[in-house]
Amino acid sequence: MEIEISNESGLVLKSQLLDEKCNGMATLMLNEASFGNQEFDYDLTLFYGQLLEGVRSGCFAVDCLFDISHSTFEYFFDKTYGEESLEPTESNEQLVEFFRLKDDVVFTYGDYGLDECLVGFLQKGDLEKLIVIDHESGSSGSIVMPRGSFEKAIGKMYDKLQLTCS
Repeated sequence: MEIEISNESGLVLKSQLLDEKCNGMATLMLNEASFGNQEFDYDLTLFYGQLLEGVRSGCFAVDCLFDISHSTFEYFFDKTYGEESLEPTESNEQLVEFFRLKDDVVFTYGDYGLDECLVGFLQKGDLEKLIVIDHESGSSGSIVMPRGSFEKAIGKMYDKLQLTCS
């Protein structure tokens, strides 16, 4: 069974269910660029629940970072968490803000749900930006949506999974 949630901005969330316990695969699409895992071994209710909690609890309004490209976002991430660190300076406002707020703008990274994908989430005014970088395939993408769109889509997916798997 497959559940799909989409919006007019080009965001698509797909869940392909393996069983009635909501184990399956998650896929995130940004304007038809696809990111996700290749195995059916994830509890999708847990995954989307954690995403929803993260969106609701974070402080993502970082005006000076909103317009950065996904390649710059990845560079900042690598320099922040990688072995070769780069010290922020007063002349680089974006990097200083990234270091200061890294736990808020680096939304998720790891093996669970979206294999090896770095997901960044930023807000500015009435807009929000989702940035996804797949370290395994080298692909990346971003999408700008009306503020609240990502939370709404995740909430819909979470609710559908709860109904389907209860």
